[in-house]
Amino acid sequence: MIQNNYNLYDTVSYVRGRHSFRFGGDLSRQEINQEGFHFLGLSAFPDVADFLLGNVLESEDLVGQTDRAWRAWNAGAFAQDDVKLTPRLTWNLGLRYERQSPIADAHGRSSIFDTSLANPNPPAAGSVNGYVVASSFSGTPPTGVMRSGNESALHNTGENDLAPRVGFSWQLLNTPGLVLRGGYGLFYTRTTGQPFLQLLAGPPYGLIRTQILVPFSDPFPAAQPQIPFFPPYTPTSALTPITFSADFRPPVVEEYSLNMQSEIRKDLVLEIGYEGSRGTHLLQERAFNQALSASAANPIRGQTDNTLANVGLRVPIEGFLPSEAITIESEGASWYNGMNVSLKKRFGHGLQFLASYTWAKSLTGDTGYSTGVNGGLLIGDQNNPSSRYGPDGFVRPQRFVVSYLYELPGPANQTSLKGRALAGWAVAGVTTIQAGEYLTIADDNYTNAFGINGPSEDRPQLAPGCSTKQLNTSGSVESRLNNFLNVACITSPPVITSDGGTAFGNIGVGSVRGPDQRNFDIVAMKSTRLTERFGLDFRAEFFNAFNTPQFANPNNLSAGTAVSGTFVPDSTFGQILATSVNPRLIQFALKLVF
Repeated sequence: MIQNNYNLYDTVSYVRGRHSFRFGGDLSRQEINQEGFHFLGLSAFPDVADFLLGNVLESEDLVGQTDRAWRAWNAGAFAQDDVKLTPRLTWNLGLRYERQSPIADAHGRSSIFDTSLANPNPPAAGSVNGYVVASSFSGTPPTGVMRSGNESALHNTGENDLAPRVGFSWQLLNTPGLVLRGGYGLFYTRTTGQPFLQLLAGPPYGLIRTQILVPFSDPFPAAQPQIPFFPPYTPTSALTPITFSADFRPPVVEEYSLNMQSEIRKDLVLEIGYEGSRGTHLLQERAFNQALSASAANPIRGQTDNTLANVGLRVPIEGFLPSEAITIESEGASWYNGMNVSLKKRFGHGLQFLASYTWAKSLTGDTGYSTGVNGGLLIGDQNNPSSRYGPDGFVRPQRFVVSYLYELPGPANQTSLKGRALAGWAVAGVTTIQAGEYLTIADDNYTNAFGINGPSEDRPQLAPGCSTKQLNTSGSVESRLNNFLNVACITSPPVITSDGGTAFGNIGVGSVRGPDQRNFDIVAMKSTRLTERFGLDFRAEFFNAFNTPQFANPNNLSAGTAVSGTFVPDSTFGQILATSVNPRLIQFALKLVF
């Protein structure tokens, strides 16, 4: 992969009276050239015996034209005014214009499958309605395939946006050491190229072929489709594409804060503040063909009830699997609110330190938008964001960190024998104490009545008589390494169909907490003056100085319901199997200074 970035920007400043103006603009060009990508193929065997006998369980290979030359333009312009309204009050007002062109392929190979254009009831001969190719597509698209009006094949929503910024700084009570600050800003972000890489293996320019129970002598089919290839979907096909939503657009983040700073004394500053953010149009992966619920009042293709046998008839679009047909969309959301308190002492009398405490909560509509390479991973009901609303496991709700340096008193004459022995000693370190992360229990529910059945695609059910607080066992972390999660309070989702199909589990996102962490890193230092020109510095560093065990999160993947209605956890479910920080590590360093 070869990446090129070209940037042009300039800023002009102008001061007039109480106003300080800044104007500027930027223009950038990004190029990502993906060349020579290939997947040699794989063969899977049930066990060693079948490998020796040549019994291939499954083979996969990739065919197609995988070279891409992605291109994107970005342009922006801004104006800002810092105006000093009074000697104690300053306002910052700004506005930024952004134009983010979508990422498009210079070869004309950008394409998507637009579910809104698909034929929900394709004929037995198959349909290609829903495939959309770029305006620069080479050749004539087949009947039913739409040519987009642009090179990205998307609707290009959110190309032109305005981002306001406002802030202030106010010195309170005519006291130099008491200042109130606040601000608000709206920001648009460019997504990475990672999601676009997923389209290399998708039609019409890529095709992953899976063969089941094939001979070892010929595990891959010799015949290859004509590229570009638009696989038709039929009532009995089982396609599993990864595609982009036609309304895919840049994510938006709003940030706001209010902070008070007080100089308690000349070298000691206390800050108390609030920070918040709101994310919209965040990236997420969603299974777009989850089966719907049929009833006598709402029949679906003649089905008036829900069974495992009629899942394929209850999907929105026939011919696509409910769980594996994925769209990458910008429909995610997040909320963050946090209080920050810090006490900072500038160096004086041999001492400096910074103590910071954060109390925060982050909420999302999935398991966290830092989870997957293509954005958030949705666990459970794909069409009900409120059922997936809960704490984001990426944020620790409480965190206390202290960093410090203390130089011990010693003789003023550092070159004397006494000074060389007693002067130049110092101790420093970082102490981190933080609460456990929020965790989501995942379930491999292969009997889900709506087709969302696969590894970690659902959540289990809270057992009768249990509360969410009981999902974590009680006691010290060391005493419950083998039962950190309470299996007795977890069961499989309820059976709702006559043939054993289950509903979605009701244990919420972020319902359990991982172990907390307490870590102390300490450094002992000695600086010795040998002569006026030469000195010797010695350091003894103690990482995890008190050898406190820092445990990793427990195994929160249940490994599914092997029998309908019965919760069958993995053998290590709920157990802590590793540490997140090494045991105590000591290292020494000696440096000659001249």
